[in-house]
Amino acid sequence: MKCEFEEKTYEQYHNIELLGKSNIFFPPGQSQENKLGFDSALFSKNKNFWKL
Repeated sequence: MKCEFEEKTYEQYHNIELLGKSNIFFPPGQSQENKLGFDSALFSKNKNFWKL
């Protein structure tokens, strides 16, 4: 596969946006990302978020 962009750039902007929406935020490292299967996680009590 030919890559045309760096994932880290998009991931960082996404993480900044998530950090603005939650006080509990966890971006795992690459090794943990491989095992857990996600780039970042947050905790939300927003009912509209969970409806998505």
